[in-house]
Amino acid sequence: MIEHRYILEPYKGMKTETGLQIAEGLGVAERTFKYFLNVKELFTRISRGEYQKLI
Repeated sequence: MIEHRYILEPYKGMKTETGLQIAEGLGVAERTFKYFLNVKELFTRISRGEYQKLI
């Protein structure tokens, strides 16, 4: 499953679209997912629409 790959590999880059698909699969609202993207302890912005998970 795609969700487990991104959850278990913390330092992989991820596009916003892919993250939204994972969030929807886990029952997380789009707005909640985008809120978490802005938490600097969890994600860093690599470029427009691409983030890296820190933990």
